[in-house]
Amino acid sequence: MERSVSWVMEYHRRPCGTPDRVGGLPGHLPYVWPRCQLGQERMAFVGQLYASDRLPLGNHLALQFYVCDDCRVAFGKEANDRVPIHMEVLPRTAAANTSRIGVRSRSQPVRYISYNPLEDSMDQWTFNRRRPDEAELPDKHLRRDKVGGLFPYDGYECPRITRQNRMIAQFLWEGIGGPIYLYQSVKEGVYLYHYR
Repeated sequence: MERSVSWVMEYHRRPCGTPDRVGGLPGHLPYVWPRCQLGQERMAFVGQLYASDRLPLGNHLALQFYVCDDCRVAFGKEANDRVPIHMEVLPRTAAANTSRIGVRSRSQPVRYISYNPLEDSMDQWTFNRRRPDEAELPDKHLRRDKVGGLFPYDGYECPRITRQNRMIAQFLWEGIGGPIYLYQSVKEGVYLYHYR
């Protein structure tokens, strides 16, 4: 069995050693600020995750996430199903946001992310070979916001996890309003799946 480690996200009000965070303004700028496909307004920045040993992104600097706050207000309780979500994959050459420009998400408070590494009871491939009637996993951390490690999904709630289509992160941020699952696929690269 391969060693499997989940990097569980912990949220803090003060900076804590990583550039990863939610809320506020982005640390680096996208090439073009994303616009909502419905209302054509500039989307609001929700959060960013930078490339690291726990989140290898190849030649990319970071992932950033944006939503349309105006659509969230317009759609009300149905927002989770209808609010456009955009993921920006930043190149290593992305400009630092030294001028602090951008659009802040009104529904996402600023929180800085640190990581707590927790060893999983098994690796992804051992889990995938389990029989459906086997006992529930003892790992309480597997459903928390995290990067890497074991993801206990069987392809029913989201795309199937294979060696060619690995899940790399999962999180539920207030600014998005629903769970986000990140995958790294041989065919598609890094992509997000928003479970509705």
